[in-house]
Amino acid sequence: MKGTKSESICELSRHCHDLEKLNISNGPLVTDRTCAAIAVGCKRLEHLDISWCNAISDNGILTLVKGLPGLKVMKMKGCSELITVASLKYIGRHCPHLLMLNVANIATLLDPGISQLAAGCNELQQVCLSSCPLLTDRALVSLAEHCPRLRSLEVAGCELLTDIGFQSLFPACPNLQRLDMEECYQIHDLALRCLADSCHNLRWLSLSHCGEVTNEGICHLANSMSRLTLQVLELDNIPALSDHVTGYILRFPHLQKVDLYDCAGITQQGVDFLQRQMPGLNVHSYFAPSVPPEPLEVDVQRRRRCRACCVIS
Repeated sequence: MKGTKSESICELSRHCHDLEKLNISNGPLVTDRTCAAIAVGCKRLEHLDISWCNAISDNGILTLVKGLPGLKVMKMKGCSELITVASLKYIGRHCPHLLMLNVANIATLLDPGISQLAAGCNELQQVCLSSCPLLTDRALVSLAEHCPRLRSLEVAGCELLTDIGFQSLFPACPNLQRLDMEECYQIHDLALRCLADSCHNLRWLSLSHCGEVTNEGICHLANSMSRLTLQVLELDNIPALSDHVTGYILRFPHLQKVDLYDCAGITQQGVDFLQRQMPGLNVHSYFAPSVPPEPLEVDVQRRRRCRACCVIS
């Protein structure tokens, strides 16, 4: 029901009282009135997606969460005009059984909002905070203090996060299975050492564009218990990595995919070695030709067309 008008949603709410999942994302006309209708008519709702609906106020969120006591999944991606500290406080207060929250792509999201939310939603297992550039280590500390069941955390593009925040989070959330730290530019090998020591069920890890990570950080992971569970490892654009890292990658027996795009220190020979040793591994990499192709010889005596139908003289 993406983009559906408010009137249609209100009508649906009056007749679909057993509805458990509702996606009304990208609805520019979804308002507080819509929220009130959903709260009254869809008491059994467990999964709600209102991403990119920016015509809802804090009062609309309060009406929603007070009327939907069984809400387990809430997606509010891109609601930059909607998500305030008050909205997250209301969610924390009235949604104690929330398992999944997505508030990605909200440039104004601040640490106090995450603190208010985490304090009330202790059962959270999946949290997406990607592209929320104002969040700091305080947000990670709040999750560490209140959300020990966390299994999936996405913080890609949260540039202010540092090793200190992750050192608080990882020991408190040992069941992490999916972790996206892409473009967390202040992450160093110290954070990876803590991750390796604490989270032994890790299956999916992205460190792409974390330019301070080195071979040593990957070595910490390769020597930990998480090497037995990791299936996907994304290491794009990490200039400090070299061919030595391929030897560490070999220590992950269940690894299915590794991304090595734009790693200037890793050579074609290193990738070839990795693929020979682990033929079932899906390796994503790219190497520009070292020697440019020779120009085509053109017969100047006659005109001809290339495949793109461009005339060459």
